Amino acid sequence: MSFPRLSWLLPAVSLAAASVMAQPVPADGLIRSELFNFGPGDEIIDSGVMEVTGGNFNRNEDFELIQHADGSRVLTSVITGADDIYQVQGYWEFSADGKAREARGIGIYDGQPVKVEIIRQDGMATLRVAGAAKALHRAWCNDTCLIDMSPSGVAMFMMTGRYDEARGGPQTFQWVGRSLIIDQVLLDGSAELRKLGDFTFKQAERRVPVKHFVFVETLKDESTGKVFAAAFNLYTTPDYRPLAFATRGGTIGERRGYAGITRSIPPIFPGKQ
Repeated sequence: MSFPRLSWLLPAVSLAAASVMAQPVPADGLIRSELFNFGPGDEIIDSGVMEVTGGNFNRNEDFELIQHADGSRVLTSVITGADDIYQVQGYWEFSADGKAREARGIGIYDGQPVKVEIIRQDGMATLRVAGAAKALHRAWCNDTCLIDMSPSGVAMFMMTGRYDEARGGPQTFQWVGRSLIIDQVLLDGSAELRKLGDFTFKQAERRVPVKHFVFVETLKDESTGKVFAAAFNLYTTPDYRPLAFATRGGTIGERRGYAGITRSIPPIFPGKQ
């Protein structure tokens, strides 16, 4: 199944910038998002592919992280479902100190294109979807607030860089989100994050230092009013770049080149050994 390229969703500033500055070539084999834009003073500080198995469907997420000269960052990704059942794209913008500013997405609901937008300003988040479906929501979203667009897996890793390891213990972040593949909005959420420890992933001749986190998110589905919880383990490099994630339900995401990391360092969840 193939879907049209939705170039009409690109922000005008991206089109203008692209006309005056050549974009760097993506890493070998990487699918680049239409929302990617590289400007003067920018640096690509990370890129890769998260390969996800288990759960309702397998998928790959190709991602790139840009840092601007002022320290702010932009994450873009392309998420492709198994057998090309869908392909959606995301863009997340963060301040230099890691606070979420906004997110935009190119989505598909029931085979029809939509544009998703989440803007955080003055302690509030405004969530819009336009296209085949239309909706508007607003929710409280303070400086700890995270912005999610499922089925992305890499955006949640930005939370680990904001974890205060000196303070330790559980640290709580707010959470709002919208899906890029179904008409679903999640508001009034929270995520309690804990660091589990520092480990080493041994792979052939390589020794990879790993930070290991667990978090439990509590979310409310606005369409049903149902409150539910989901638990994740996150595995990162010492500078918080994504390596892998695991859910209590058995979904595993491992960065290409790091297969087996979640077996080497088994996930730990609250109430389970």
